[in-house]
Amino acid sequence: MNPRKKHPDAAPAITAHQVQKTVQDAKTLASIPGQELLDNPALNPKTRARYDELTTQRLEAELDLAHRRKLRDAHEADRREAERSEVDTIIAAARRATSPARTILDMTRYQARFGRVALAASLALSVGSAMGLAALVEANQGPAPVGYLAEIGLTGLSTTVIVWRGILARAGTVLDAATNRFFVALMLAPLLVSIVGSWLGTGPVGAACSIGSALFAGLAYLINTSASAAITQSIHQIDHQNSAPTPPARTDARTEPVPAPTATGPAFEESVTQVSTSAVREIEDYLSARASGAAPTAEPDRSHDDTTTPHTEVSGQVGASERPCEHPAPTHGSEDSERVLTAQERRRLEGERNRASVAAYLAAHPNAHTGDIAAHTGLGVSTVRRIRRDIEEGKA
Repeated sequence: MNPRKKHPDAAPAITAHQVQKTVQDAKTLASIPGQELLDNPALNPKTRARYDELTTQRLEAELDLAHRRKLRDAHEADRREAERSEVDTIIAAARRATSPARTILDMTRYQARFGRVALAASLALSVGSAMGLAALVEANQGPAPVGYLAEIGLTGLSTTVIVWRGILARAGTVLDAATNRFFVALMLAPLLVSIVGSWLGTGPVGAACSIGSALFAGLAYLINTSASAAITQSIHQIDHQNSAPTPPARTDARTEPVPAPTATGPAFEESVTQVSTSAVREIEDYLSARASGAAPTAEPDRSHDDTTTPHTEVSGQVGASERPCEHPAPTHGSEDSERVLTAQERRRLEGERNRASVAAYLAAHPNAHTGDIAAHTGLGVSTVRRIRRDIEEGKA
């Protein structure tokens, strides 16, 4: 057995050839293009399998989490919808309970129900009071049925007065003080007689029956009057709500432009009439002058149709030969001068005719829109607007 070596073998010496070979291998690797693609785990063949596995796990986890979030959102939306529905139901029930119409319905039902109960109790107790009156009659050597008839008359009178007073209160009838006192006397007097008679006939027990009958009769009266007051107040509330003005509904519809205020009245109509008469008179004078052969010498009126700029709108009734000539004006006295002058006169007459048309339409329709006048007369909108402004300013 060889003894263990105390010192390891020395590393072999690195030769220049080995270094040169290593460097050459490194250069060869460095010369390979696209090595940066190996840094991407999805493109590296060694890590692609693991990359796909982890990607699948991540996508599954994200899908589960998204599913849970959607479930929570659905539960929350359902809870909110349930709460909103419950709140709407409670609010609707509260509105129905406090609405004047529901109050009228409830008061009508309760008035009939509780009124009948109170009157039935009053009539039942009046039986005990009738026994007391019958005993009083027998004690005075009289027939017992007379006591019962007396109680029926007294209780029936009081009950009838109470019912009728409730009907009057429901109808809103206002009675004078004397009538009210008479009603009170008709209600209380029979009850007092019944109480006294029962006390004398059967003692305190009969009096208690009479007092109880009177109290229930008073309760029936209060039920009728208070219910009638509540019904009247509810009717007033309904009338007030129906008569309250409602705000105008907002719409997104496009509204028509409000026409600009125009001058109206006798002064405006007189101005339009004067302009129309003046225009017709000028046209007649010109036609008469043309018929007699006289050449017009008046300077053309440019206030009706501006021809100084090429951008001015020309009436559609003026022909192309009537537009201003863009060439220099010829010398005075030539045929061209006469032709240009004639065109200017024709434009002036055309302006007068247009002004007369606009004035006539305004006389028939003082509040007409400028667009309507232009469509009716065949003129441009700007021309109609200028003529209308001159007419409204009272220019001749």
